[in-house]
Amino acid sequence: MSILASSASPVLLFATGASKGLGKAIAVSFAKAFQKKKITKAQAVLMARSCMDDTENLMVQEHNALQICQRRLDLADLNTLEPKFQDIWTQFPPSSATHALLINCAGTTGTVGPTSHLTLTEIEKATRLNLVSKLWVSSRFAQTYSPVCATTTIANISSMCSIKATPTMALYCATSAGRDIFHQVLAQDDDNNNLRVLNYAPGSCDTDMQSFLRTHDSLDSHVQAYCQSLETDQKLVDPNETADELVRRLLDQDFESGQRIEYTDVSTYKY
Repeated sequence: MSILASSASPVLLFATGASKGLGKAIAVSFAKAFQKKKITKAQAVLMARSCMDDTENLMVQEHNALQICQRRLDLADLNTLEPKFQDIWTQFPPSSATHALLINCAGTTGTVGPTSHLTLTEIEKATRLNLVSKLWVSSRFAQTYSPVCATTTIANISSMCSIKATPTMALYCATSAGRDIFHQVLAQDDDNNNLRVLNYAPGSCDTDMQSFLRTHDSLDSHVQAYCQSLETDQKLVDPNETADELVRRLLDQDFESGQRIEYTDVSTYKY
């Protein structure tokens, strides 16, 4: 069932990593889509460590009736994760929406460098944000909203690195792959038949992460040359374009639950 089947149906959107980059682009794309489809009963909860005023301002420009709430939180702080999300679930209960969506986007590359040089602290830090917190958020979101809402949709922002071993990026590859398989199983375990889960790989986006990889001294030289060629050859993906494609698929429910969708043909990754 398309989430846009009825413009009168209340929609709840939760987006992590919404302060910049792809997460910001996705949030703005939702506002644009809600306005275009005349979705008037929509609320958006933006989550990130840093200020999201710019994201909110851009969303309001697209849809001035959209209700937006910012929540500053650190997903890597596991000690505060549960109480902070419980506050969010309480403020925005499942009974207040027909459709609930979670965009699980926040993340980090983790330490970049030879895998054999990784320390216990570096591994623990990367898995805390990229894996532990994100798995818990998706699991608890499904538990909270799926039994009540007509549709509950989760988008895990994936990466080419989840299916392609990338030298000197072991932590990013491992945590991306772990998230993918977790969300596939989450889709299979759905008992209510109204949970929809998508693993979406947005392509090599023109964001701070790509800029970091082009200049990081510890990155494998072949991978770095490839990242640099994307910029030189103007082949980086526009975050707004891939965000629009994700939002279209989510609102139209144009995917099989548990499916992985690549915005960019994986055969183009040459290194």
